[in-house]
Amino acid sequence: MKTLHFCIRCHSLRDGEKRFNNQQITSIWLLREAGLEFNIVKEVCSRCREGIGDEIADEMLKGGM
Repeated sequence: MKTLHFCIRCHSLRDGEKRFNNQQITSIWLLREAGLEFNIVKEVCSRCREGIGDEIADEMLKGGM
């Protein structure tokens, strides 16, 4: 099962440091619909953490914002 990372702030989808564009996300969605399984991990990406800080990012992940 492939693990992908989804940023809950900027809504980007990544595989490690590689960000997927809209066309690639559509292809991933179609693969998922065809039966390929993905593990989606919700997080705040490093780019967003730089902008808002770790404390706010951690609070977002807890559901406090």
